[in-house]
Amino acid sequence: MSIYNPPSKTQGIFNLSNYGTLGSNGEITKDYLDANYLSFPIAQGNTTLVGTSVFGNISQQQGTFTTTGNITGASIEGTSFLVGETNLVTEIGNKQDTIEDGDLAIAKTGGLQSALDDKQDTIEDGDLAIAKTGGLQSALDDKQDEIADGNLTIAKTDGLQSALDDKQDTIEDGNLTIAKTNGLQSALDDKQDTIEDGDLTIAKTNGLQSALDNKYDDTGGTISGSVSITGDLVVGATNIITEIGTKQDEITTDTDLISNSITTDDLIINESLNVDNNIISYDSKKFNTIVVRRPSGIPGNTTMSISLIEFQVWVNSVNILPTNVSSTYFSLWTNKDEDIGHYAVEAPERIYDEIISDGSVSNSFGADNNSQEVALVINLNSLINVLDLQSLVLYNRVSSQARKDKAIGLVVVHLSDHNPVMVAQVDYHIRAEQSINGKETSEYILKVSMI
Repeated sequence: MSIYNPPSKTQGIFNLSNYGTLGSNGEITKDYLDANYLSFPIAQGNTTLVGTSVFGNISQQQGTFTTTGNITGASIEGTSFLVGETNLVTEIGNKQDTIEDGDLAIAKTGGLQSALDDKQDTIEDGDLAIAKTGGLQSALDDKQDEIADGNLTIAKTDGLQSALDDKQDTIEDGNLTIAKTNGLQSALDDKQDTIEDGDLTIAKTNGLQSALDNKYDDTGGTISGSVSITGDLVVGATNIITEIGTKQDEITTDTDLISNSITTDDLIINESLNVDNNIISYDSKKFNTIVVRRPSGIPGNTTMSISLIEFQVWVNSVNILPTNVSSTYFSLWTNKDEDIGHYAVEAPERIYDEIISDGSVSNSFGADNNSQEVALVINLNSLINVLDLQSLVLYNRVSSQARKDKAIGLVVVHLSDHNPVMVAQVDYHIRAEQSINGKETSEYILKVSMI
């Protein structure tokens, strides 16, 4: 189809040999052309238009108008308009004319839910800077920073002048009834009509107790602070001022104190006490070393080694050895500072390990060369006064009679800087065996002598 007016005259425009079967009698007839080709101004048959521009209207009376390209026009009319398999006319008819507020769910608007998810749920106090609210900074800049006393006139407070005008200028004595003061009648009703003598405790009068505390109670009590007495002070029949004048001004370290008797439950002596010319020195009875030794042989036993389970020293109801030993070792009495060793695993430290068992023994066997001078030395961290000792407890081995008898003849010597303070000797075995805390042990007598 051309874009110009159709020809008005008859002329050959086809190569007849290129077009199928002709009309009747082999001629190109009007009927043949109408059935197979266009005619103007109306096109008939199935026609494919490629790259065609139409000036004017396209009217279709029969069949279907199909295109694979774009259709552009001022208006398109039809009862059915298909895009693919979708009838646009029908679809448009199914749509809501106007979308009102609230008609759509969030999901109906593409990207809306994601945009909302990125927003803060609630704007709390202080979340926004002043700059986030349009015009706020400017409005604040125009305001007074602080309203001080007297900055506002009465007129600046709505209704204040009217309220003041309704008030009485001055409330004079007696102007108000009790009812005009809220809660006053109820408070008065709770009060006692008259306060009689003795109705109030001291605490009910503010400051009374403090004032009384500063007064002297002539029935007895304590006076704090200084008291100035210009006359006599008589207690009973005794003039205290006179009695004080008869006393020695000061008792010093050079003053002798003579008394017929002194009664006390606890006498503390810093250095020494002279009783009938017998000097008792407190410091001289302190020790810081304990030595267990054998000054003589053992009857019926030629082995001189020391083999013991446990040794305890009790002061103030506490066995002090487990926490008060600086060192312990086997030595010889003639050289108490030399450690000569011990038997196998039976170390001297076992003597105060608080394990009462024949499996926890301190033994000098082998290291002492069976010397009569063998000794167990226990050095303490601090000085202990022999007067504070409550008991000495020695646990001997009881697995054989020979071991039981072996403790006889041992001597416990308490030393202070190598000087003997007290000696306790195992005198004799008075009981073959007994049970202490479920353990079999032996009991001995210690003969104690002070040096």
